[in-house]
Amino acid sequence: MISFEENAVPGYVEPQENSLVQLSFNKAIHGDQSLQWDWNAPSAALKINNSSAIDLITDKQARDALGRPATHVLSFWVYNEQAQDKSKKLQVLLNDDTNHKTEVSLDFTGWRTFGVSIINDLGFNNGPIDSLSFKAPSVSNGSLLIDRVMFSIDDDRYQWSDYHIQIDRHPFTEIDFNIAEPPPQATPSELAGVKDIYQRTLEYLVDSNVPTFRELQSKYAELHLDDNLTRPLRHIITDKQQVIYQPDSLVGNDKLQFDEYVILGDKDDREGADSKVAGYAKLMLNIGTAYHQDAFQAHQVELAEMYIKLTEHLLGQGFFQGSALVTTHHWGYSGRWWYLSALLMADQLEQGIRNKVYDALVWYSREFKESFDMVAGPESSNMDYFNTLSIQHLTLLLLEPDEHRRVALIRKFSDFIGESLAQTPPGFFDGFRPDGTAWRHKGNYPGYSFSAMDNVAKVVYFLNDSPFSVSDAGKANLKKAMMAGWLYTNPIVGLGNSGRHPFTGLGIKAYDDGMKYLALSGNPESGDSIDEELASIYLQVTGKSAQDGQSIFGRSINPATLPEGHWSFNGGAFGIHRYGDTMVTLKAYNSNVWSSEIYAADNRYGRYQSHGGVQIMPYGNPESFGYKEDGWNWNRNPGTTTIHLEWDTLESPNSGTLMVFSDEAFSGSASLDNEFGLFAFKHKAPDRPNFDPTFVARKSVLAIGNRLIMLGSDISNTGSGSNRTETTLFQHAITDDSMDTWINGGKISTSTDSTQLGEHDWLIDGMGNGYLIGSNSIVEVRRQQQSSRHNKTKEATSGHFASAWIDHGVRPDKAGYEYQVILDTTPQEMEALSLNQQQGNPGYEVLRKDHQFHIIQDQSSGVTGYVAFERGETNHSLITHIDKPALAMVRTLSTGRLSLTAVSPGLTLNHEDDRQSHQPVDVTVTVDGLWELVEDSQQGIQLNKLSDSTEVTFTSDFGRSKSIELKPEGEESVTPPPPPSEGGGEGGGAIEWMTLLALLFAFAMRKKPDIR
Repeated sequence: MISFEENAVPGYVEPQENSLVQLSFNKAIHGDQSLQWDWNAPSAALKINNSSAIDLITDKQARDALGRPATHVLSFWVYNEQAQDKSKKLQVLLNDDTNHKTEVSLDFTGWRTFGVSIINDLGFNNGPIDSLSFKAPSVSNGSLLIDRVMFSIDDDRYQWSDYHIQIDRHPFTEIDFNIAEPPPQATPSELAGVKDIYQRTLEYLVDSNVPTFRELQSKYAELHLDDNLTRPLRHIITDKQQVIYQPDSLVGNDKLQFDEYVILGDKDDREGADSKVAGYAKLMLNIGTAYHQDAFQAHQVELAEMYIKLTEHLLGQGFFQGSALVTTHHWGYSGRWWYLSALLMADQLEQGIRNKVYDALVWYSREFKESFDMVAGPESSNMDYFNTLSIQHLTLLLLEPDEHRRVALIRKFSDFIGESLAQTPPGFFDGFRPDGTAWRHKGNYPGYSFSAMDNVAKVVYFLNDSPFSVSDAGKANLKKAMMAGWLYTNPIVGLGNSGRHPFTGLGIKAYDDGMKYLALSGNPESGDSIDEELASIYLQVTGKSAQDGQSIFGRSINPATLPEGHWSFNGGAFGIHRYGDTMVTLKAYNSNVWSSEIYAADNRYGRYQSHGGVQIMPYGNPESFGYKEDGWNWNRNPGTTTIHLEWDTLESPNSGTLMVFSDEAFSGSASLDNEFGLFAFKHKAPDRPNFDPTFVARKSVLAIGNRLIMLGSDISNTGSGSNRTETTLFQHAITDDSMDTWINGGKISTSTDSTQLGEHDWLIDGMGNGYLIGSNSIVEVRRQQQSSRHNKTKEATSGHFASAWIDHGVRPDKAGYEYQVILDTTPQEMEALSLNQQQGNPGYEVLRKDHQFHIIQDQSSGVTGYVAFERGETNHSLITHIDKPALAMVRTLSTGRLSLTAVSPGLTLNHEDDRQSHQPVDVTVTVDGLWELVEDSQQGIQLNKLSDSTEVTFTSDFGRSKSIELKPEGEESVTPPPPPSEGGGEGGGAIEWMTLLALLFAFAMRKKPDIR
């Protein structure tokens, strides 16, 4: 890094003929000085010699250092007092060689920065870098300031073209609103609608908490904007622009000067940095918000002056139309508050500055060109856009000076938002899927989607009840995703759905505000002005009452109760089972759903998040129930089957992102009548460093009410060395709310304990969930102090934990397990269940547990679950054949009818073609006997009667379960008589009638009756 901070022009600066150089003390980017270069002939040049030659860094070396595709970059800052004709270009050469040069147009004033790949843009790929030369444009005289010349590495995606420099790898793009010129004449109702949208948006922005005026003054003063140029103004960068500096490698004055930079957005990860001045644009927003609040009326003049100077400095730092600043990637996170503040303070800005701000904000939106062009397509449901820039997009359009053009833009915006919300994007693109999952980074990702839903719902509300209301289809799809999120949070997501941010408290409250605003936007199905279903959930989530509902929604609405039942979300390869206030997350992965997202600084030990996890979470703060990071054993996520590894081996083998997909398409969940659930995980580890590609397992869970029947088979590996293979029953920190462990009737409260259990033994964890061992397995139970590592910093952590796991030993060969989990149980119930099991009556029967099928028949519910890991004959008398890997469930009803579902949980997406849409999959199950649909025609269901059986084909769309009811062939429609008014006990007549009916049907079908 060269920043010209010496006492005199350094000797390595060599002015050529017709050039003069000196130090400039009033303008600088890095430190307090820059280099002023004046020339008086077109042939002038300036050469900077490297005191020691700089070795070229190859792209491979750069990638190894950064952990992702990267390149050696030359970047520098230029200040231009007098704009030149764009054809007059500054030449920049390495080693004074015209074969290794770039050109910069000087048609600008103020600061600009430029960055190019030394290898890929300058063509320099051999030998050391001895010098950097600047050759003047073909004008008779001129003057430039040069500062912060730097050779570093950066992600190779982020050297962008702009008005002044052309990068062939990343060509120039710009927003194209594509509005007819002149725009159509706006109608009075449209103009009135835009005013209403503006007022609603303004009211939302102003209704925010802001610091006191003294605090705003103090933060503003840190920027030295009123120092009358006694020192250079502080430099502004986005948080992502820090990467090119490689901050961890900076030392001495370079680090001190870098730490003086001000971050435009909210995030400032610099160790020891002056965090008081992070959030430059947030300061602008706070000032704009305060300006409109009654409490700040006495300070309006000062607030306006501060805001104008902040704006002028931002523009002067190169945040200007046509200036790429090398890159502004992740712009939404950096620049989002600028948009909102500009709308708040538009009337306080002079027209010239206001136009410059508008043009700059349009320009920097180009990273999201697919969205800001407002043409719906595969990329327009971007969750980052919904989260960080959808409201900002609307505020930008409200800043459009011409009222007719403004109306045309908002019309196009509303149509675009509606289409983007309503569509099912193809392939792995961001957006909402048919099952309610919401995708980012090629999968269901609440860490992104929850915030996205929160903000885009507010956009829907701002546009509502106007000529520009968002389409009903868009509202309905957004509601579906919100409702799904309510089902798979309690109120926090399980570890398997936490992405790269485990133990961060990610939950439904991330979008409770959006839920309120979507409820206020009306019910798209009924046409009601309030969506009472969403409103009731909002009240439940936020702990508000029906009386609160009256003040918020204008009517009395009772808060929702927590849902109970089972729901499948195969867009994320998981199922959700809910009983009472408890949520169970059953999580797998497959060829189209990744296992976990691991970054260089996030979730380093998260490999096993989706290894057939079964995490039980009571409602409330998960930390209080023992889900705490300090001391957490990352090998033992609840329910998973894993090879227990040392931390350095468990850690991701990649220095960058790791998102493992399986070779197996099969894994996921099925739901019968949204009441009963079936989950399966067909595992084969990938062939990667520190993974064992011989590691396979087949796991299933049948979920009935408060019971989970857990099966495992074919658990094998041969390459794990001395590492043991385990299936974890539970793991939780010992807290005030998860204190004791019960084992075979004895309560264990001591801080340390070690017990080994086997068949028929039982235990209860600290959350009140029971575990009954149903096979000859070795179960280790521990209460102990555990040592672990932090998922981000890798620093050592520790905590006091209780855990239990099945030990499959070293290099198991087709090991298995069987156990039951009883939610919210008591020692008395567990003792009784154990006794029943010992007497041969566990309440269920495992009909098959092998490489091909897991089949479980539950006695109390009449449900049988079939996990077909492979197609074939079941050797069972109800469903006799399944034609492909699938999940099926059937329930024998007391009426003699059957409730049935079958689904292929895998998604038919193509990693090679991101624009290929999911294709439905037909699953055919053969049911013994002749059956008919109770509802004559159901979409996605086909029946084919054979001589003594019925083939039922389910068209499986995006892994969604569809439950149907079958009746025996020839069943007459009979209305049973009412129960007698006396005699026979309570409801006895009805029971006798239903029993008789079941017997008649069973006799007709020659089947054993199900009498309960």
